[in-house]
Amino acid sequence: MHQEISAVRDVAILITRLFAGLENQPEEYVLVPFKDPEEMIWWIGNLTARGGGDRPELFFHAAILALRAVRPRSVCYGFTDAPAKDEYLEDLAESLADFSRIEVNILLTTEVDDFVFRSNTVNEERRKLTTRRRRRRQTTGMEYYDRLAMASGGQVIRTTKDEISEAVKLILVDLDTSQFLSPVGIIEIPGGVNSSSVVIVITNVNTMKVFMVASPQRGQWTVRVSSSVEYSIVVTANSTLSFGYQLVNNVTRGHGGYKELDYKPATDDEQIIVLKIEDATTDARGLGAITNVSLVRVDDVELERITPTELEPLEEYEIKTVLPSEGFRVVITGTDSKGLPFRRCDPVVVTRSQVILTVNMDSSGRFTVKPGEVLKVNITVINRSPSIDTYNLNVSDTESFYDSIDPETLKLEPGATGLVLVTFTPPDNVSLGVVSTVSVLCMGSGYSNYVVFQLDISSAEIDATAPTCEITTTTDYTADCNTAEDTGISCEKALWYIEFEAHDTGLGLYNIKTSESYPKANITVYPFNTGTNEVVRGDYISDCCRTTVNIVASDLVGNVGRCFVDFAIEPSSGTNDFHRYWHLQLILAGILCKLFS
Repeated sequence: MHQEISAVRDVAILITRLFAGLENQPEEYVLVPFKDPEEMIWWIGNLTARGGGDRPELFFHAAILALRAVRPRSVCYGFTDAPAKDEYLEDLAESLADFSRIEVNILLTTEVDDFVFRSNTVNEERRKLTTRRRRRRQTTGMEYYDRLAMASGGQVIRTTKDEISEAVKLILVDLDTSQFLSPVGIIEIPGGVNSSSVVIVITNVNTMKVFMVASPQRGQWTVRVSSSVEYSIVVTANSTLSFGYQLVNNVTRGHGGYKELDYKPATDDEQIIVLKIEDATTDARGLGAITNVSLVRVDDVELERITPTELEPLEEYEIKTVLPSEGFRVVITGTDSKGLPFRRCDPVVVTRSQVILTVNMDSSGRFTVKPGEVLKVNITVINRSPSIDTYNLNVSDTESFYDSIDPETLKLEPGATGLVLVTFTPPDNVSLGVVSTVSVLCMGSGYSNYVVFQLDISSAEIDATAPTCEITTTTDYTADCNTAEDTGISCEKALWYIEFEAHDTGLGLYNIKTSESYPKANITVYPFNTGTNEVVRGDYISDCCRTTVNIVASDLVGNVGRCFVDFAIEPSSGTNDFHRYWHLQLILAGILCKLFS
């Protein structure tokens, strides 16, 4: 893995440096969880390869650790040069990726002499995804990598060790770092015009070729490949206009509404899909419209076309249909805010299952448990297949609260229902507010399914008192934000600074942060022990391009206290900077007095 680690190390450090300080800087860097890009760079720079020759590898163990660590809708990249010895965990990895909508991409390397282009294997896996998903899969190679990537909307990039340093450049394209790339080659574009400013060659090696169209013209584009060997073609794009969707159930209790499925949809049941257009260039009232929703097989064959119903005033759309038995992707067509047509495809492959798992919980999708308390959760397993099947159940949770499952195996007749009891016991000393994500995987001979829920650690005591937060010091650090530009100082060079104190008289402080991040600002909270009743101090510094901050202090049971300051408010005569915050409150109070006098 020496070449792979070197290539991954270089591109990871490059990506971290390129995005550091930008508006779209990642919120977390996960090698182990980091929030500091320099710390991430230091640890990656110290990765080395020793030994070797120990094929196969525990790929899926590593993938599961990553899938549990990252946030929903993240993009993950896995690198390996060997088969997996733990392919029995493939279904669990797929269920975690599916539940959190995480895209998994895998770069698979081999020696040059061993390299086999597996386009026929990929096509075979696409065919399998349109039929039944079998737990006991007969594999001739490493097709489980293709299944994981394709089911999550990612892809497998097969390359050689000599070309891995070029292959990792594809990650830069996926992360939309085009602003950092320069044209390095010329190819022929539609119309016969040669222009290095239109098409940029990112990677051009024997095993893969990646081109980026820098300024695509509106219309339909055609890709043609002339080669003596087969290629798999993947086309991706970034746009200000996209869409999202959820498979949901109706919730009848409480206030009603929708709840996103936490399992694979069932066969032959009518399913609700809620869709929403997302446009970064316009407000929510001018997004255009979705005219058609298509369920499209992985080989681009349309299985069903549906006209959606608009849900006013939510700016969302709804379709109701019995999902196809084959794996499919969701494709929408419509018009944007300017009346121009568009088409978008979500890369995730949706599959159905003939085994269903249900958990009796409220609409929040979580259970509450106290430290040291035993929690028993009932899970119902339903066999919707036409034949008898035996199901094996596996439970895991991120905080290791899981104790046992009874029974571990169920044999069910067609249409029969079985009950499983899962027991959890968090330790006595676990911190309040800890959340453990539980995954229950059910695997039969023909189908698998999963259910995911959360356990929240709560207190046996009642704490209804919110923390207090107070601004103790404010100062224009280098210039007054109100007059800086008048005196020729740009907002980036004019700084302001505050100090604050947070305190909780109940079960104690849990976290102190700002309500929203600003890359050019910095908050410092002095160290404290979770659950403290001592006063905790901190400070915040920012430039005058953003003049407000909202400091949020939370306690162990979720009570919240806030303090707010706005350096754009002109102090009245006779007040000093220390009173900016209170000046704002008095203005608001004065308005309320006038309204109600």
